[in-house]
Amino acid sequence: MRAVLSSIHRWLGLTFGAVVAVMATTGAMLSFEDGMMDSLSPHVVRLTGAEAPFLRPDDLLARVGRADPRFRVERLTIYSDHRRSWRLRLAGERPWMREREIYIDPRDGRIIGARNGQSFFDCVEDIHRFLALPGRGSGPGRQITAIAALCVVYLSLSGIYLRWPRKPFSWRPWFAIDFRRRGAPLYRNLHAVIGGWGAILYLVSGLTALWWSYGWYRSGVQHLLDAVPERPRPAVVSTPAVYGAAVYGTVWSRFDANVEPDFGAATIFMAAHGNPIRISRLAAHARHGHMTDDYYFDARDGRQIKIDLYRNRNAGAVIATSMFEVHRGSFLGLPGQIVMVVSSLSVTFLFATGTWMYFLRKRRTGETREVAKGRA
Repeated sequence: MRAVLSSIHRWLGLTFGAVVAVMATTGAMLSFEDGMMDSLSPHVVRLTGAEAPFLRPDDLLARVGRADPRFRVERLTIYSDHRRSWRLRLAGERPWMREREIYIDPRDGRIIGARNGQSFFDCVEDIHRFLALPGRGSGPGRQITAIAALCVVYLSLSGIYLRWPRKPFSWRPWFAIDFRRRGAPLYRNLHAVIGGWGAILYLVSGLTALWWSYGWYRSGVQHLLDAVPERPRPAVVSTPAVYGAAVYGTVWSRFDANVEPDFGAATIFMAAHGNPIRISRLAAHARHGHMTDDYYFDARDGRQIKIDLYRNRNAGAVIATSMFEVHRGSFLGLPGQIVMVVSSLSVTFLFATGTWMYFLRKRRTGETREVAKGRA
């Protein structure tokens, strides 16, 4: 049994290890992308010049909604901090067209532009999710990364089994690295100890990555967590036009009346396909980006139809709605995010040591055969 698991572990590491290493490294690079781009683009995310009244969301959408005929407005993020510009996401009309994020001046609707580094991190994200292969989510890259995520789950579980010491409650087998060893024994020791340190984190990364890979997996996890989303009933009649629709002004007025002035950030998700309008409010002191209160409004008349407060969700719903934050570790705040980044970077080391051990093993086997032939 152990020999079979070890052989599969070795084979998957050699075949998909490089893909897993690329995904892990690019994932680590994406962990702090927002903070890095904000730091590189103070002239984009911060307003300068004289103070002036802000436009209402519906008036602003009327001015910028047609900024590019190839894209449609998907969401608008409004900040209670009057020194910040507002963020607009434009979604591609075709599956192969990626979304674009631009910043706008809420005083006059002027397009400021994208943050520095946006193109670079877009490329890194494409590599992380689709290996930058054609078709993006509809292409072969998504299937390859999904299989790689399954491999991560197996490699983590089998690694724990193969690593399990005879005295599991003794700290030394789990944490001690013997640098007196040389060659293959040292690499094996490093691979086992460092892999043992991060095995649980690798398992979390693999299991959460599958959330975006397979619809059946996501549905199964939602049922397991008792977190199947209950969506408000869609409007019976067709929704108003997305661009410049007066209903967004009504919706914003009703939302603004329900929250304090220092609400943090509020993202308006444009209504489409008869679905209600949703506003996700993220408090300024939130631990991570998915600790949101969601407000739903009828797209016909702006009537509020549902409020989904974060504090009222059960544990399963909290995890399900924060799966992205669990995946990158920020569910536990900045310390969890840093730990997940370190574990992701260690994957490349595991791939390198595992591959090197394989070649050392092959060379040693070849030398043994040569000696056996010489004796014969």
